[in-house]
Amino acid sequence: MWSTILIAAAVLASGQFPVDISISPGAPTSATPITITVHQALCGHGSPTLTQSGNVLNIAIPFENICITEPVETLKFVVGPLAAGHYTIEVVHAVPPNTVFATYSFDVIPVAVPAADKRIFLSLFAALAGIGFWMLRTVNC
Repeated sequence: MWSTILIAAAVLASGQFPVDISISPGAPTSATPITITVHQALCGHGSPTLTQSGNVLNIAIPFENICITEPVETLKFVVGPLAAGHYTIEVVHAVPPNTVFATYSFDVIPVAVPAADKRIFLSLFAALAGIGFWMLRTVNC
């Protein structure tokens, strides 16, 4: 028991919490949803929650202690599509003082709306002009 407490104390003192964050796709755009994956070893936790405040995505995990042994649990959250910009994910303890265990930053790249080719407008203009000419011709006959 004391060894578990000492190891947990060492982990807490080092600031190295057993939490790893990743996103998929690796280079998200403003048109794609994002999957956030959190690998964590926080034992005795309840349901995690995801909230967004501006460009900060906050994942709050209520837990009782840090698991020293495996298995590491995987949590997945799907967000977005998000507006273009710089975002930070924070994994925090859900109980005040809401200690931040891990952060991850990423950029969402804007998706440009493709401009229509000029040939499309010329074809549309020619078609409408042809229809208008044909209708005027049939009315005047």
